[in-house]
Amino acid sequence: MPTGYFHLAALVSGAYLLGSILPAELLARRRLGKRVGEVNSRENPGAAGSWRLMGPLAGVAVALFDIAKGALPVLLALRLGVSTPWLVLLAAAPVIGHNWPLFYRFQGGRGLATGVGALLCLAPLPFVIALALGIPFAFYFRWTPALGVVGFPLGVVLILCTKGTDPHLLGPVLAVIAVVLSRQIPWLLHRGRQET
Repeated sequence: MPTGYFHLAALVSGAYLLGSILPAELLARRRLGKRVGEVNSRENPGAAGSWRLMGPLAGVAVALFDIAKGALPVLLALRLGVSTPWLVLLAAAPVIGHNWPLFYRFQGGRGLATGVGALLCLAPLPFVIALALGIPFAFYFRWTPALGVVGFPLGVVLILCTKGTDPHLLGPVLAVIAVVLSRQIPWLLHRGRQET
């Protein structure tokens, strides 16, 4: 385990910078010659926006990259056995990076896929079940955030039912969900105002 504050802070910074890499923006620049928001101002640089703008292959590739960048810092933190506060930071940092990326003037996505990557590593079975139940809602409503709207709360309920209130698990899980919601809720409110 890293022994010093400096090493742990460097890991958190690295997790944030990893999150700040937006494959949707890189693909859009390469394939469309513009940023995602320049092609369509209603899209965000994530998997669903990539799917709509550049096709299914791009959407799946972006989703896999975004999930991986959420998972890697958590896997590293668990392997190193960091304390709960550091696990909270390492789980949330890539999602913060995705939502407010340093490389894109803090204009990022909404963090759903990156959050899913972190959550699947923190509590694999509860979130596999919860997200599997959320997928039909996302398809039915043709609205990707429905995956998180259904899956995230259900995952927390499953954790409470199976693992109790272990703060080493619940703290990071709730932090990741809070960061995702901090971008989803304002987006939903803005979208609702545009449609009325």
